[in-house]
Amino acid sequence: MGNSKFRPSLFTIFFGSFVIFCVIDLIYERYRRSGLTLLQFLSPFNRNSKTVTIENSDEFSNKYVSILKRSALPTIEPTKTIKGALTIPNLKLTLFQYQNCPFCSKVRVFLDYYGLPYDIIEVNPVMRQQIKFSKKYRKVPILLVSEHENFQQSSSELDQNSKEETSVSAMYSYLLSKNPKSKHNNLSLKDLLSWYTSSQVISSQLEKNEQSFETNYPANERNDELINRYFLMIGDLDEKKYEEIDPILARDRYWRKWVDNHLVHILSPNIYRTMEESFNSFRYFSTVSDWERIFPSWQVSIIVNVGATVMYFVGKRLKKKHNLKDDVRQSLYDSCNYWLKSIGPNRKFMGGNFPSLADLTVYGVLKSIEGCEAFKDLCNQTKISSWYFAVKTMVAENQGSS
Repeated sequence: MGNSKFRPSLFTIFFGSFVIFCVIDLIYERYRRSGLTLLQFLSPFNRNSKTVTIENSDEFSNKYVSILKRSALPTIEPTKTIKGALTIPNLKLTLFQYQNCPFCSKVRVFLDYYGLPYDIIEVNPVMRQQIKFSKKYRKVPILLVSEHENFQQSSSELDQNSKEETSVSAMYSYLLSKNPKSKHNNLSLKDLLSWYTSSQVISSQLEKNEQSFETNYPANERNDELINRYFLMIGDLDEKKYEEIDPILARDRYWRKWVDNHLVHILSPNIYRTMEESFNSFRYFSTVSDWERIFPSWQVSIIVNVGATVMYFVGKRLKKKHNLKDDVRQSLYDSCNYWLKSIGPNRKFMGGNFPSLADLTVYGVLKSIEGCEAFKDLCNQTKISSWYFAVKTMVAENQGSS
């Protein structure tokens, strides 16, 4: 008995390797972004220095919006190509995503509803080698935009937009500007993105409009976010006219913020509620994301087994962090009932007869859990189904393109 040797299981080896990989990757990322030499980075006296590095000289380049050269990107075949119903000359969109990431789902839903064609590149959630090119932002979604005829040439510039709400707001503003009657019909998406990186909100009155909505779900905003990211840039209107119509726009901004600050935080504790649910969720993700076709089988095994185990504990931490009820399902039901009550009995959607950006945002994050047990329970315990599947039909038919 004393001579027996401990033989770790294959899962233990995979899990230990994954933890070591994550620690090394985290340290490397901090070093790479610090702008310090290796000796400076390792020195405790320089660790907290205020060194700032500038990666390019574009006047509005920041963590979330950057201008890239085509030559900086690796050659990666799209996982899927969405043809869309709408064609905008010389506009090419590429979405780097996780299929079941709620933030990625929001961007896809917007693009699908408005019938925009785009390529999808599925990112390995463990290795993330597909987004190594992104030096400032190592998360998904990342939307690459090219408005040049010669997209394949190495000299082409691409707009990298890494914040999903900025992507939605900027793309919608861009579509509005393409109206032949618009004074800004000749503006590029790059021009519009520069407005979103401004530190100045159009008017303080616009933010006050959002405060008129009562809520039981307050949430603090991060200080490093783009403060204009929920606004539509309707440049044809003067400030006074914009403020007259803003109560309608403010409603959408309020709900989009509500999704980011509240609803999205309820999802993980629900889909990873138990270890069994966590594994079932990851098996569903593997199927719907087509991981077996895209990634090597050993990577899929790590993603499913390690991911399900880690996210089970992450879900428990998020439950405590966001003060969810002991039965996290009830928090999910309450939030969706709050949304449905706000739509009311006399409207099909929050936007009336057609989905607004608020409808698309709420639908987008819920769509990310559609195949999970939590979603089935949600449909059984609330009246969300009629609204949800009505939006789904509209999105599938590219109704926004007409």
